Amino acid sequence: MPSLSLDLTIALALVLIAVVTFLANRIGVLPRKSIPVFVGALGAVFGLLIWRTRRADALEARLRELEEAARAKEKELEEARKRRDIAEQELNAALARLGQQKDFYAREILRLRAADEAERQRIAGLSTLEVFEEYARSRARP
Repeated sequence: MPSLSLDLTIALALVLIAVVTFLANRIGVLPRKSIPVFVGALGAVFGLLIWRTRRADALEARLRELEEAARAKEKELEEARKRRDIAEQELNAALARLGQQKDFYAREILRLRAADEAERQRIAGLSTLEVFEEYARSRARP
């Protein structure tokens, strides 16, 4: 059975006192004056107010904890985004280097297969796309 918090226990005890006082007054065990009923009701009201205030404070503290956790997760997400951006930049740089290497090798292969100096000069003046097209055509030919 879950234990009740101290605030809730106090509030329930004050309500119980107010009910017992009210019933004892109605039965006639207490004097007919309304002071005991008033004191019991006042105690119950104050007990409930104290319980509600403390409960609201506890909920606000929990909300602050959740907000702090959300901010921490946001920071982690931002750091992950930065790491992803850095990795993406490194990937793009590696792909660019790979493209340059492919261009160099394709151009060299075409130069080595060239029959004369004029052909080599023409290959040297080709753009990267033209080099790859020429290389693809040369590979297709036996």
